Amino acid sequence: MPYLSTNQFTRKTVSKTAQHNKSQVVEGTVPFEIFINENRSGLLGSNDTTLECSFKKGDGEDVLTLFFSLKNKTSHTYEDIVVFTTSAVPRFTAKGQYLSKRIHLPKQTLTSSPAKITFFDLQCMDDASYKCSITYQIRSEFELHTVKSNATLITVQGKRTLFASVSAILPVKPQLTVMVNRSTTLTQIHATAKSMSVMNGDNVTFVCRGNVGKPPARFVFQKLLPGHILVNNYTNVLTKTNTVDGMCFYFGESNLSMQIINEDNQAIVRCVVDSIL
Repeated sequence: MPYLSTNQFTRKTVSKTAQHNKSQVVEGTVPFEIFINENRSGLLGSNDTTLECSFKKGDGEDVLTLFFSLKNKTSHTYEDIVVFTTSAVPRFTAKGQYLSKRIHLPKQTLTSSPAKITFFDLQCMDDASYKCSITYQIRSEFELHTVKSNATLITVQGKRTLFASVSAILPVKPQLTVMVNRSTTLTQIHATAKSMSVMNGDNVTFVCRGNVGKPPARFVFQKLLPGHILVNNYTNVLTKTNTVDGMCFYFGESNLSMQIINEDNQAIVRCVVDSIL
């Protein structure tokens, strides 16, 4: 199995020889290596996404604890979620308790490399960055050392589509809201109505919001004259996107402002989703 994410901790090793009642110090470097598996992806609800942490230790070294940690999306710090020890079966930390019904832990203690945890109900909130860390002891020095791996990613994906080469989350029909500014009067109208009354010179803002899927799509405004004649395709309107906590998709919003003219009588303005899927 390839391991692309690695980290090495280099320490000094000291040996002493008695010669004329003096200590001769010989210094060298020996790497302690810790690995976490390469980036993984899994379908929403799948039961076979595994994180695996491996290590290589030298003679005279005892591994005491091994932690899996997850990057908090708010604080951007890594928080321990699972701990392995040599004296007890692995357990969830206080920060990892919410995963106790969705991650399978092995029943054995940390006796050898590697340590594994498996998601058996992968959810959108699991789409995150992970690391593992080890605390070990050098017997001759009675000192504790901690080493950490580089990060790896789990990407949670939705159903595969006929037009996408990778799994993705499809966008849904957006909601369109219309705001009319007439002199000092501001009126907000939801586009659930089939028509609305405006006057020549009114300033109108169309706001399009909704789930734009993953990868994120964009909103495009279109203006059509009677007979479904497309007269304007506003493809340069920016769609702002944000992630939603615990969800696999992005939420998008676009705004289009225009001043009403006589030629807009009976025109239709709509918001459509422009997606690669």
